[in-house]
Amino acid sequence: MGEGGSLETDGQGTLLATVSSLANSNRNPGRTQDQVEQAMKTALGIGKVIGVPGLAGQDITDCHIDCLARFTAPGQVILDKPGSRSTKRPSGPCRAPPTPRAAGWPSPNCPARTAATSAGAARTSCPATPTTTP
Repeated sequence: MGEGGSLETDGQGTLLATVSSLANSNRNPGRTQDQVEQAMKTALGIGKVIGVPGLAGQDITDCHIDCLARFTAPGQVILDKPGSRSTKRPSGPCRAPPTPRAAGWPSPNCPARTAATSAGAARTSCPATPTTTP
């Protein structure tokens, strides 16, 4: 179904995952996003799956969720926010716009990710953003 970094759960029945790392032919051939989500719900006892698009083919993981967001508590996440166009930053995977399914998750207080705070260096973090996960 997927690797460890492709799944992030709040421990209370909500799962975050990038669609690009799960609903593709190299991990779950012939399955739709809905079929993969249902299999995760059944196998993991999950009530809600929030699928973030991700970017397939940009790295060997097809953009795992653990490079984008982590739960800090049920209903709260921290995000790794890309820098602005004027910020020198690494090119790479996981540059996906928010979707209606993930609406309300970005934190305006989260500092930008830069070359100094990206993979291989200290990760950027920000205050947890309260979210609604009905």
